[in-house]
Amino acid sequence: MPSNKLVVGIDSGETKTNVVVMTTGGELVGRATSSARLKVIDDATEALNGLVTGIVDNPDVVHASVCLSGLHLDTEASLFRQRLRRFEWARNGLDIEPQPLAVLRSATLNPNAVAVSCGVGSTAIATNDRGEKWTFASMGSLSGDWGGGIGLGKAALWHAARALDRRGPKTALTEEIEYEFDMPVEAVIAALYRGEMPEVELGRMAPAVFYAADRGDRVAQQLVERQASEVVAYVRAGTDALSLTGEVDVVLADSILAARNPSLLDQVEEGVLQVLPEAQVLFPQKESVAGATLLALQSAGADRAAIERAAAAF
Repeated sequence: MPSNKLVVGIDSGETKTNVVVMTTGGELVGRATSSARLKVIDDATEALNGLVTGIVDNPDVVHASVCLSGLHLDTEASLFRQRLRRFEWARNGLDIEPQPLAVLRSATLNPNAVAVSCGVGSTAIATNDRGEKWTFASMGSLSGDWGGGIGLGKAALWHAARALDRRGPKTALTEEIEYEFDMPVEAVIAALYRGEMPEVELGRMAPAVFYAADRGDRVAQQLVERQASEVVAYVRAGTDALSLTGEVDVVLADSILAARNPSLLDQVEEGVLQVLPEAQVLFPQKESVAGATLLALQSAGADRAAIERAAAAF
């Protein structure tokens, strides 16, 4: 394939969108970033087009890989694809993928892999060497998810409330909540109930949960244990669904896992090795847009040298 052809890699997460344009030979053409989180469909396709054409207004794009958070339904992905097709750069090869796939591919080129992202919420993806993918709905408690920053914060508040009215055991999380929000636990609950505080603010409590657990608070330790078991459950589910065995890479990503709390990681790694004894546990060393770009190059048929050259650019 001529190396003057172009590919586009797009990664849109919870807080920003990154776009990279490369030649099929693995040479960087340009990149763009937007701090605005793109909502699925709506005006997101126009925003992406503006970012891509701001780098190069060139229709000679042979493949684009667009990895988005917030794509929960097949109908959403289909409509997003349809709207992107209006633009010249998206009229040839086009993949619409869940954002965790970009995270996975940014950390490993091993086709047999599982990636678990645990930040504000949690999600995961698994792939194998037969080209199959296993994904999760990732709609919070509606789809069976638990944990992440918001989940840990909500659980901490739940236990603090029960400690105060004596339904539950005492916990240092009560004091940690009052310290973090500079108000009594009852006032935090009231602010959430009245809509004066968005639920996402509870994510601020996640570091305090680990702090209390590390200092021996049993309630906090149980929350850390549950978070670890949830991460391992994703790995087990992806492994079973795709019949993964042998040398499988397990990628741990996003803020809760990236903080590398020793207690959490020890439990996660122990659980992962029980599922996959030969697994290698990895943390992404590159930004996830690198994964989206490598996906585009692979889909475009770029050779290994080009892919390695592209990876080295990040």
